[in-house]
Amino acid sequence: MNQHDETVRDDESAAVAGAATRDAAKSKTKRPSASALTGTVFTLIVLLVFLMFSSMARAGSTTPVDLLTAGDFAVLAGSTITNLGCTTITGDVGLDPGTAVTGFGTCPGDADGVALTGTVHVDNAEALQAQADLTTAYGQAFSYPRTTIPSELGPAVPNILGPGVYTSADTTFQITGTLTLNASDPDDEFIFYMGSTGTSLTTAVGSNVVLQGQAQACNVFWVVAGSATLNGGANTATTFVGTIMANIRITLGDNVTVDGRLLAQTDSVTLIHDTITRSDCASGPGPTPGGTPGATPGGTPGATPGNTPPPTSTLPNPGDSGDPTVVLVAVLALAGLIAAAGLVARRRVRSRTGM
Repeated sequence: MNQHDETVRDDESAAVAGAATRDAAKSKTKRPSASALTGTVFTLIVLLVFLMFSSMARAGSTTPVDLLTAGDFAVLAGSTITNLGCTTITGDVGLDPGTAVTGFGTCPGDADGVALTGTVHVDNAEALQAQADLTTAYGQAFSYPRTTIPSELGPAVPNILGPGVYTSADTTFQITGTLTLNASDPDDEFIFYMGSTGTSLTTAVGSNVVLQGQAQACNVFWVVAGSATLNGGANTATTFVGTIMANIRITLGDNVTVDGRLLAQTDSVTLIHDTITRSDCASGPGPTPGGTPGATPGGTPGATPGNTPPPTSTLPNPGDSGDPTVVLVAVLALAGLIAAAGLVARRRVRSRTGM
């Protein structure tokens, strides 16, 4: 073999090696296959769905109702506070912007008096701030989505309720017998919303609201767009549990016991020989399974024939009512899916046309 042949062979080997190098470089920059692109899109979809449901879970944890400084008050009104007979109040009493507080003499002793464990705040900074905080708490509780139940509570179904946010078809409630509130967690809340601007909440003489399990009076709220009337009789006691947040007025009859608060935003609170004890949350175990003292036999589970207690529920998910965070995530997820589908379609067209 002469020197010329060896040179030609070396040139051919170099050419082959160069072609192999170019083919390897092309293979590295080759467009992804349809199957690989589909896998990428699937991963993107899973990620978007995960983010959407994570956002929904965060939105679903409703913030507990916070009364702030209004929580210090057992009685709070906007125009007047009137008392007849001997009334016992545990907690502060506030009035703003009104200034008329009547019937707060010595009890016992005077015909109309109050045995008060607390401080009276009339048209001062404390009462003003409490009214502002009450307005905030009212708006917070008002904003929650609600489950519709019958307006008559007590002997009518449901007789036993688990935690939740409730309203009725006519946005009023009447308690005509014994209503039992049952909770498995001391932080569970019960919120009753009444949107009627008339007398939205009414209790019959001798009616009762009792607690069962871990339910606490501090976590029961009655959001009343109009007024509340708790009827009572001299010889027939009425017991009530929870904080009433009324937009207008609250009126109590004779011999009514309230474990909670009477908070009226714009008008009056009227009392007649009643007992109001501000309810504060405890970290320990709640009431015994038999309910709070004073419950009538009708308040025990199963006392009303055919009345099957509804399942205990948690606060409804605000995301079910168009929560902005959930809506935003859902829109982004949909946009991502559309973009991914378009990308797959374009890749398939290019692969078929050889481009």
